[in-house]
Amino acid sequence: MPADGVHGPGFHRQDPEYHLAGGAGVCDRHGAGRGDRRARKHFPATRGRPRGNEASARGVTQVWGALLASTATTVAIFMPVIFLQNEAGQLFSDLAVTISGAVVASLLVAVTVLPTAAANWIKGEAIDDHHKHWWHWVTSHIMSWTDSPRKRWTWVTVLTLTPVLIVFSLIPPADYLPEGKKNFIMGFMVTAPGMGMQTAGEELVDIIDDRLAPYLSGEKQPHLKNYFLGTAKGWGSFLGGEAMNDDEVDELLRVFNGEIMSGFPDTFGFAGRDPIFGGHRGGRKIDIDLAADSFDSLLEAGRTGFYQVMQVMPGANIRPYPGLELAEPEIRLIPNDRKIAEVGWNRSRMAMAVRAMGDGAFLGEYFDGTRRYNVVLRAEGWYSPEELGALPVATAEGDVVSLGELARVTRTAGPSQIRRIDRKRTLTLEVKPPSDMAMEEALDLIKEQVTPAILASMPEGGTVKYRGTAEALDEALTSMTGSFILAVVILYLLISALFRSFRDSLLVLMTIPMATVGGVLSLRLVDLALLGAGGQQMDLLTMIGFVILL
Repeated sequence: MPADGVHGPGFHRQDPEYHLAGGAGVCDRHGAGRGDRRARKHFPATRGRPRGNEASARGVTQVWGALLASTATTVAIFMPVIFLQNEAGQLFSDLAVTISGAVVASLLVAVTVLPTAAANWIKGEAIDDHHKHWWHWVTSHIMSWTDSPRKRWTWVTVLTLTPVLIVFSLIPPADYLPEGKKNFIMGFMVTAPGMGMQTAGEELVDIIDDRLAPYLSGEKQPHLKNYFLGTAKGWGSFLGGEAMNDDEVDELLRVFNGEIMSGFPDTFGFAGRDPIFGGHRGGRKIDIDLAADSFDSLLEAGRTGFYQVMQVMPGANIRPYPGLELAEPEIRLIPNDRKIAEVGWNRSRMAMAVRAMGDGAFLGEYFDGTRRYNVVLRAEGWYSPEELGALPVATAEGDVVSLGELARVTRTAGPSQIRRIDRKRTLTLEVKPPSDMAMEEALDLIKEQVTPAILASMPEGGTVKYRGTAEALDEALTSMTGSFILAVVILYLLISALFRSFRDSLLVLMTIPMATVGGVLSLRLVDLALLGAGGQQMDLLTMIGFVILL
């Protein structure tokens, strides 16, 4: 654009002696780079030159529209971010409010404090641009490259499509939340079926204790600061620790997985760095839920999925819930539907009676005017399946029959815990991908190479679902995409109102791909620079940076 053709909110066509003087502002939003520019016009000597308060007031008047437009667009872009849900909203809503408040404060400083300071410090001295010939050379060449409609449309097409192609070819897979560099290791071990707590203590805990002793004393490196290990019913064997030096956590992890937790018969285990974001949806894990009517049919599918994940994702931590063996004693009640109907009951009433003979059946609440109490029905204690079958129950007709008449009580072996989702027996494979693999990439590998093998081993009606971080990632991507689109729409409408032209506003929005390609290239460069430390994934913290680019 030639020097005598400056346009935009708050700018008017002036003579060739049009200059911009920059100042500093909060967050550099209204600083020398973009916003806080005092427009000054050098008048001929015969006409006089504005000085002091007059020059500052004139500069504020000329740039006020541009500064207001810049602030309004920034606040409008961050408005959708404030309404994000779940973890993304908790992370970014405060950030959106802070940035919006800082930009508004920067606007106030730019139109009040800086003009006042300029009027008192500059004392009316003219600011001459010694590089004015450079700007004339640049603008003249740009005009020569765009002096026809065909050239202009060619430049618009190339500068729009090329960044889009580069972005789609280089954009990395999405991740959820960064794992962080926390100096804390947590591991678990899946032991042989039927191993009791005493046996696990003798054959696992004592041996691991001896293996860790030289690292704790400093005889071997890396130096271990402290550790813990033990066994618990329903949890298995677990261990963890901290490194004396924060930079040696990765090396200590290799020692845990390669030396400390290996070499035990029929036992495997994994150790990993504890993530800074915990909870069911925090961290980096994918829960693969296998559901079917019968748990026996899930075991083969669970084993298939377990070993398939190990093949396609080396270095991943996999933990089944419950275990892949029927090694725990189980009492199974098989209802006699005919006898239950004869006494005027149904399966729902029978299930409540069985719960009362276990942990207790919840009947309701009692309020005494001050507190509420849970009303739980619990039968007398029993110590064997035979005693359970002999417990009396009162029927709807007033008769008393034993539980064994309504259901057959059998001894069998089962899993360590019973999991149900949508009333179906469920086996869950908890997968923690390697630290250098993005969650989206890991989820794609599971869906493309693991899930087909699992479904082939499952009975008819079996389902495979993904929860945990995988579910949270899908929700976050959907939410962030919607917020990004809404921010672009708000930005377009706001610029259209300021420019009073839908076409000019559309041309401004067409520069977004050029800004995006710079962000993607920078992300790739950072990923290469940090390759030895696990690289840089495109997680939620990175995604919010692309929103800020707007």
